[in-house]
Amino acid sequence: MPSGVYNDPNVRIRQNERMKTIVNIRWQKYRKAVANNSNTPTLKQKLFAKAYVKHRGNGAKAAMEAYDTNGKTAKGIAYQNINKPVVQKEIKGQLIEAGLGIEDLNQYSKQLISNNLQGKPSQAVAASMIQFAYKLHNVLPATKKMSMNLSIKDQVVSKDFDELRKLAEKQTEVMQALLQEIKG
Repeated sequence: MPSGVYNDPNVRIRQNERMKTIVNIRWQKYRKAVANNSNTPTLKQKLFAKAYVKHRGNGAKAAMEAYDTNGKTAKGIAYQNINKPVVQKEIKGQLIEAGLGIEDLNQYSKQLISNNLQGKPSQAVAASMIQFAYKLHNVLPATKKMSMNLSIKDQVVSKDFDELRKLAEKQTEVMQALLQEIKG
């Protein structure tokens, strides 16, 4: 290379800009890594947790309020936040602050049982609200999912039709027994 290339100010400017870009990208990656591994929630995560309790578990509304974003983006932010342990811990803290901690809910449940108002509407409403609060604590999951895979490839290879039919019946019985056990 000619010796004048290193002294050319345009070349030095481009090299400096490139170096600044590389440093900036590395700094952003570092900040994201620190933010994701942090044991303390960010201000927006705290706002999200508070709004999550306020909006009764509606993550999209909470994200729209905390992050000032639209609906589609809010759903993604809500999904990410709800799955972060630091945000879950903050939500539990907000629930406790609102008087909806697990111990409080257990007390309310005991009071409902001991009052035994015999099915009055206010009793049913209170019970459903307590059930909802338990779901917010993830004590009662909103839905239960189960998936099961069964492979009988090795058992089928050298069987005739009657043997295969018996094998299928046996597998059906096993599946029915498992489902009954799960349903309890």
